[in-house]
Amino acid sequence: MTNIDIIAELFPECITESRDSNGNLQRAINFVVLKDILADNISADIEKYSFTWVGKNQARASAYDKTVKEDFTLRPCKEESLNWDKTQNLYIEGDNLKVLQILLESYLHKVKMIYIDPPYNTGNDFIYRDDFKMDADKLAAQINLFDSDGNKNFKQNTNSNPKFHSDWCSMIYSRLLVARNLLSDDGVIFISIDDNEQANLKKICDEVFGEKNFVGLFFRKTKSGGGSASGTCAVEHDYILCFAKNLSSINPLTQKFNEKYLERYKECDERGKYFWDTMERSSTKTRPYTIIAPDGTKLTGKWFKSEETFKKDLESGEVRFLKRVDGWSVQFKQRLAEGKKLRTILDESDFTDKRFRSLKDELIEIVGCSLGHPPKPISLMTTIINSVCGNFPESIIMDFFSGSGTTAHAVMELNA
Repeated sequence: MTNIDIIAELFPECITESRDSNGNLQRAINFVVLKDILADNISADIEKYSFTWVGKNQARASAYDKTVKEDFTLRPCKEESLNWDKTQNLYIEGDNLKVLQILLESYLHKVKMIYIDPPYNTGNDFIYRDDFKMDADKLAAQINLFDSDGNKNFKQNTNSNPKFHSDWCSMIYSRLLVARNLLSDDGVIFISIDDNEQANLKKICDEVFGEKNFVGLFFRKTKSGGGSASGTCAVEHDYILCFAKNLSSINPLTQKFNEKYLERYKECDERGKYFWDTMERSSTKTRPYTIIAPDGTKLTGKWFKSEETFKKDLESGEVRFLKRVDGWSVQFKQRLAEGKKLRTILDESDFTDKRFRSLKDELIEIVGCSLGHPPKPISLMTTIINSVCGNFPESIIMDFFSGSGTTAHAVMELNA
C-alpha cells in the first residue's frame, strides 16, 4: 500500500482523480482539504525541535522518486548464477537506492530483518553522493555564510565541515526512508556505525522509524589493547543501532543459552525444564505483601512475584515451601525461556566457539586473501539474525551495503 493509498483510505475526500491523455486514472492529494481536516493537529509554532542539514529535502525527494522504475531495469545474469531455477536467494549489483526503489513493488512490507554496514564516514570512506551536489553560492546561502547585507561572513567559513556530515546524512536518509517501507510490520533493522556518525544516525532513525520504535544501541568490542598508540582514550568498540518498524509487534530479541547456563535447569515436567528459585529478593518492584506458610507463620519480604501472580502459581503447583533451620523458604519454578535476551553489550563470553570482533583471517580462509578493512564476523551476523528470525525460518533478510557478503554467508550457514 502506497502513502497515497493510506491517505485515500483514511481521508477519501482529500483525493482528486483525473484521467491523462491515454485514459489512465491519475490520483492526487488536495492538501488544502487535508489541512482543514487536520486543523487541530497542525502545529503553528515557528520554533520547534528538528534535525536538519543541507540537502535534506532533496534527499527526501530522491527517496520518493517515481521515475526510477521507468528508467532502470533489473536484468538477470543466468550465466553468472548457480542453480538459477531453484535458488531462493537474490544478489543484486547496482546503486542501492535505485535497487531498493525497484524492489518496493515486489517486497513491500515483506522483509523481516535488514542489516546494513554503511560507510562510517571516517574521512577515508566512499559514500554515494547521489544528486546532493550544489554550487558554492547556494551552499553558502543555506549554511549561512552571508550576513544580512549579503557580505560573506568569514567568521563562519569553517562551516564547510558540516557539509561533510550533510553528504553522509543525505545518503543514509534517503535509503532508510525506502527501507522502512520494505520492512514487515514485525520487521527490525540493524545498522553498524561508529562515533563519527552515531549521533546523527540515531536522530535520522528517530525521524524515519519513530522514537517509540527504538529497540536498543548495542556495543560490539572491536579490539583490545593499542592504548599507547591511541589519543586521549583507547576506543575498543563500535555500535549496532536497532529500530523496529513497529515495536509493539516484535518478539523479544533472544540468543541461545550456552551449556553452562543450561546446567541449572535440571528439573522437568510436562511444561518443560525448570529449577527451583527463591521468591525473596534484595530489591523488587512489586508491592510488599504477607505470605502464610503451611504452619501459619506469616512471612514478609521483598517478593519476586506480585501477590496476584503468587496466588495463581501456588494453586497451579508452581510454588513450594521448604522448611529450613532458619525458617521457611518460598520457592517457585524458574522456567527455561525460549532464549536469553540479547544484551546491549555483545559479550563474547556467552559463546565459547564464536567471536564478535572483525578479524582478517576469517575472510582469508574463505577467499584466500584480505580485502583491507576486516569485515563483520559471521558469528556476529548469525547471532543477530537468530535473535529476530530464529523461530521464523521463512523470513526474508536484506543487506543493501553487502560488502564482502557476510550477511549472505551467515544466512546460508543458518539455512544449512
